[in-house]
Amino acid sequence: MIDYKDLAPQLRGLWPEIFTAIGLKIPKMRGKNSVNHPCPLCGGDDRAHWREQNGRLALFCRSCAADSMHSPETVYRAVTGVTFSEMVSQLAGYVCHVPIDVRAKISGKRKVDDAAEIE
Repeated sequence: MIDYKDLAPQLRGLWPEIFTAIGLKIPKMRGKNSVNHPCPLCGGDDRAHWREQNGRLALFCRSCAADSMHSPETVYRAVTGVTFSEMVSQLAGYVCHVPIDVRAKISGKRKVDDAAEIE
């Protein structure tokens, strides 16, 4: 069994591609937030946006997440209908199939992001 705590850091920076692979389109980002769009979970028009932080995408919706946010894991599971352990297995498989040049590029971005957090 794969421990998600070991897998989660490897997913940083890959969430836009992961969501695209399951059929979710991430709208244009303006800085750390996307433009408003329909919520992929509750379906409301123009009430949700994505926020990127530390390589993770969280979904904010004025209807179904008015006081908080949906984690990328919550969104993934809601869209695909899989259990947590199935999600872990699928994401582990996805990470293993990301081309080396893409992983190197993302890894380099992470180092820049991590350095900015330290300052």
